[in-house]
Amino acid sequence: MLPSPPAKAETVTAAIPTSARPVAAAVNPMANKIYVANEGSNNVTVIDGATNTTTTVGVGTEPSGVAVNPVTSRIDAISRQSVLLREIDAMPLRAMAIKIQGGRPPSTRQRARMPDCFAPR
Repeated sequence: MLPSPPAKAETVTAAIPTSARPVAAAVNPMANKIYVANEGSNNVTVIDGATNTTTTVGVGTEPSGVAVNPVTSRIDAISRQSVLLREIDAMPLRAMAIKIQGGRPPSTRQRARMPDCFAPR
């Protein structure tokens, strides 16, 4: 029997407040940013990993997911309630809506703009 390596625990270095009911997070290691979807406050909190400072961007009703492409810095937040995919520009930080047709599968154009984790299978 081989000896097991010692257990390691993560260390909390800072507690960073977000907004109401954070439900999902995504990390862009290239930009050192963390994106948190806040369902209770209808926004995404952007955390700067270098300074631990935060900025929020409104994204519409109850964002339930967030994804980021680290190469393009494209950030997407999706809402189950309003059936919207919000693309967030990293510079300047602002949200743009992409309406997903209620009850119908997204069009080819809409599907092409969805991050893989949100695209219907």
